[in-house]
Amino acid sequence: MRLTRLLRLLGACKEGLDWIGDRSTKQVWRECPRGDWLLYLARQMGVARELVEPVYAGIKERTGNPDAAAGVAALTGTPLAMELLRIANDLRERISEAHFAELVERKGADYEHRRKQRVAHQRHGRKVRQRKAAT
Repeated sequence: MRLTRLLRLLGACKEGLDWIGDRSTKQVWRECPRGDWLLYLARQMGVARELVEPVYAGIKERTGNPDAAAGVAALTGTPLAMELLRIANDLRERISEAHFAELVERKGADYEHRRKQRVAHQRHGRKVRQRKAAT
């Protein structure tokens, strides 16, 4: 599953999806220009919680906004946004492009597996209802 499709399904913002365009997963991890996007990617793809969650907790604490994503958006152009980018770049150094690409593949496969299970469950439910209606 392509990164853009997976992120669209996960509810990523249009601006971020437009930026990704045709970039490869590794390019996205290497070139991502915004700290909030990089942290979003890390969080969505399951990067170790101990690396990501403290950053979001700090954002919530400093902005007073319980919604970390909205808090980050409010920071654009502030000194705190620059600090966030520094933290995100540190995270980028800790997680290799290859590892991030592997996480994306795993997340996409898991998402696709759950989708197929849901479809199968829905089909089974329809068959059961049809049988009940026929009797």
